[in-house]
Amino acid sequence: MAFNTGNPVPSTDAKDLSDNAENFDSATNSNELTWTDRLGVTKDTLQGRLNKLGVIFDDPIRDWSASLLVSDLRAHRYPATTGDVYIPVKPLPFTTGGTFNTSDWALNNSTDEVLSLLSGSGGAEKIGVSGGGTVQQEITILNTGKEDIGIASSLVHSHDGNELSHPSLLASIAALESNQQAGVITFQTLALLNAYTPAVDEEKASFKVTNDNVSPGNNGYYSWDGAAFIQDASLVTGVIDENNTADAINGKAVVDYNVPLFGSSFTGASEYWETLSSQALPAVVLLDDDNRILFEGVDPVVYEEYETLSITSGDWLILDLDDRILHSNVDGTSGEVIEARGVQSTLNGRLNVTLDPYGMEISSIYGDWYLREMKQRTRADKSGTSTQLRVMNIGDSWTHLSTRYTRQLGIDLNEYMGAGGHAGFTGFSWGFGTLPTPSGRNTNYNPDETDITLVGAWTANYSTATSPDICSAQSSTGGDYIDLTTTTYGKVGTLYANNNGAVIRYQSDGGAWTNLTLNGTDEFYPLTLPDQVGVTIRLEVVSGTAKLYGVELHNLSGGAIISKVGATGTTLAGWATMSNDVQWRKNVQELAPNTITILHGTNDQGNFTKAEFKANGKTLIDNIRLVLPLADIMLIAPCENGRGFSPAMSEYQEAFSELAYENKCCYFNLQKVFGESYSEYGDLSARQWFENDLIHPVPTTGGYAIVDAIFKTFTK
Repeated sequence: MAFNTGNPVPSTDAKDLSDNAENFDSATNSNELTWTDRLGVTKDTLQGRLNKLGVIFDDPIRDWSASLLVSDLRAHRYPATTGDVYIPVKPLPFTTGGTFNTSDWALNNSTDEVLSLLSGSGGAEKIGVSGGGTVQQEITILNTGKEDIGIASSLVHSHDGNELSHPSLLASIAALESNQQAGVITFQTLALLNAYTPAVDEEKASFKVTNDNVSPGNNGYYSWDGAAFIQDASLVTGVIDENNTADAINGKAVVDYNVPLFGSSFTGASEYWETLSSQALPAVVLLDDDNRILFEGVDPVVYEEYETLSITSGDWLILDLDDRILHSNVDGTSGEVIEARGVQSTLNGRLNVTLDPYGMEISSIYGDWYLREMKQRTRADKSGTSTQLRVMNIGDSWTHLSTRYTRQLGIDLNEYMGAGGHAGFTGFSWGFGTLPTPSGRNTNYNPDETDITLVGAWTANYSTATSPDICSAQSSTGGDYIDLTTTTYGKVGTLYANNNGAVIRYQSDGGAWTNLTLNGTDEFYPLTLPDQVGVTIRLEVVSGTAKLYGVELHNLSGGAIISKVGATGTTLAGWATMSNDVQWRKNVQELAPNTITILHGTNDQGNFTKAEFKANGKTLIDNIRLVLPLADIMLIAPCENGRGFSPAMSEYQEAFSELAYENKCCYFNLQKVFGESYSEYGDLSARQWFENDLIHPVPTTGGYAIVDAIFKTFTK
């Protein structure tokens, strides 16, 4: 087929009409046995169908005889001359035996009988046409288009093989006939064309003049306007004037409107580009000689850019208006790029050595310059200016169990700042177990210097409170109490508790009681404490349901106040949800940390995609900055653990790195600290930096590596 459009049935495309005529010609006149329609369905030609019937018109029927070579489907008569007509059914070729074997042959009609059958009523059905007429009647119907279609329904069909609605097909053909153009009519000279008056059915045709050289402006294509032939709009090979909105045009450019800059025959001559508009094009399309798109770009290009190039025949470059290379067939494209890639085979290969897929430096840390409060305060203290540094550590069990890294990090920071005596925030809740000795207590960063005792019917609300550590201890029994004993204590204390109207009382070292009604607008209440080192504070339920969060203790000045608020088993999603509560934000604002670390990912694995993890991190960052716009934020990504959960920790690492870049945070990747893979530091490795639970660092190995890396980042 000339066009073979593959259009679904029915189609009003003139190309399909042309192909249908070609298919019908093949089906009825070809000596081939099959033909294929535009939907790829293979069908018998008339010759093929007759062959299946065993009918051969160009040779008489043969007589059967012994030792006869049978190599085609030609009919044979047995007995000879007066017998029945048979066609071979045994695989060809074969040689007959001494006697007639009926299993090798099938009884068939004679040629005259077949012709009579096809010419009779219903004969068209014998060649696969359901119209019911003779073959000649069906051919006549197809040519005239005035009756039911018949054979046409086997040539033009729907994709599922069902016949089309004949009235619908006839209507489509009529519409095509009323609007069709009569193709291209060719004349040798313009004079011959002007002397010609087109017939009515030719008026919409395209007229081509083969030798149209009378005037330099002639282009060989004309249209009839009803009175005379008018020259069509000029074409540059394959290019249409995009500003042309009125003149008729012809040729392949009408079908494929692209802006071919050059094809495979481009020689690099600057004159080629001068045929293009000097105005910036809205897009760049690079085509080959078959109009297949090799490259598309959106940067504007003008032809003058190419006139400055000196390239060999067959090579090409595409530049934008700033001389940046957009595309090229030359390896390396320029000396500058070749030099930039060094010993690597590609520039990308060299960049991958130092940059991650997000474009940031491959390093354990990014954006330490965003730790502005940390850097200024530690340096001021080292310079002799008394300065206080407040740090808050948010996280899961890695942060919750202080021996994993927060305890030593807090001790090192206080020693670096030259002052101690800060308990920071001390949480009353616990992660698992029951009283009187619950496990997984939140406490503070240095529980060696702080002890908490809960007496009575206290219960834990874990990861659901608006406390700084999103946990609380709750009791409704009068006389139940919590004792907090610290050996290194500051002069300032603040109680954090739910403001539901409960009444409690507190005392220091067994002294006088002070009643406190928990009904404030906020959830923090200042405590009056003695000016001494070390103290025991008792908080006792008087009435109502007391939901106590914890106490924050610190000195009036100097040193580092470390508020470890990690909660075991929590996720970044849980913290993001709690940060949406205004009371949580107020409590964090009251703690007033200068630097906040966020270490999450272990419990998120297997529950949240990278995109969800990143969105949760964004929520937490945004909510913190609503109340602490100048606070430093460091995002700490755990290294891969040994569970093999999906998504891999590397995806969360990418999420944190992207968040850091997009939100001006510091980012720390513990993968670079621990090793390239879990096999290097896991519980069965030579290092053994991980516990045999496969998810937690060993405090005395992996924990020290974390402390060293973060502390040096804070203080370098």
